[in-house]
Amino acid sequence: MTGGEHGRTLWKVWAEDTYDTIVIGDSNLKQVCNAPTSWKVFCFPGLTFHDLPLIMEKSVRRKLKNLVLVLGINHRDDVVDNTYESIDKSWVSIGKTYPTTTIYATGISTKRNNKLSVTLGTLQMETVTYINDYLNNKAGNNYYIKPLPALQVSLAKDNLHHEQVTVDNVIKSIADRLN
Repeated sequence: MTGGEHGRTLWKVWAEDTYDTIVIGDSNLKQVCNAPTSWKVFCFPGLTFHDLPLIMEKSVRRKLKNLVLVLGINHRDDVVDNTYESIDKSWVSIGKTYPTTTIYATGISTKRNNKLSVTLGTLQMETVTYINDYLNNKAGNNYYIKPLPALQVSLAKDNLHHEQVTVDNVIKSIADRLN
């Protein structure tokens, strides 16, 4: 796994020819340790769809089989229409950078905490649902990876980041879909 600098303007994606899949995500990917050896995982803390076009501009262009997006939770407080526009722009920029690559989008997995109260507010949960629906429509059923069921998601003590078991399950769900 490769992490990005905290300065968004420095973020970029690159991969040696030994990798056929790039996974790009937010800080929930910082604990990835069980990705297949043919994948290169990029973790950019705070990553949003607004950031992807600039990342793609700076990325090293090469032929890849798959590019998987694992982000969205950082849009939980955004105006949904602005997020839709950012997703559309991201799709275009990825297509220009990796024109022969299959793009997959992973739905945002959310959780209830131990007390079974939602860790996100009602409006935030609605936003996440709208984003997941939009990603499903954008990617299409064959290229949309459903979020984990809430009972399979566990959060760290900060109630924001996924615990290791959840990160492992997200990576497994992606691997299952790509195979």
